[in-house]
Amino acid sequence: IVWDNCTVQHRAVVDYELPQRRLMWRTTVKGEVPQPALD
Repeated sequence: IVWDNCTVQHRAVVDYELPQRRLMWRTTVKGEVPQPALD
């Protein structure tokens, strides 16, 4: 799943018991920006 974090709103859901923690991984893609195809 890929999403644009600038336009996503976050809200924590407390559906886990302590001492469990929410775990999130951040992935950054390195490389050139793809160019749009021209019709």
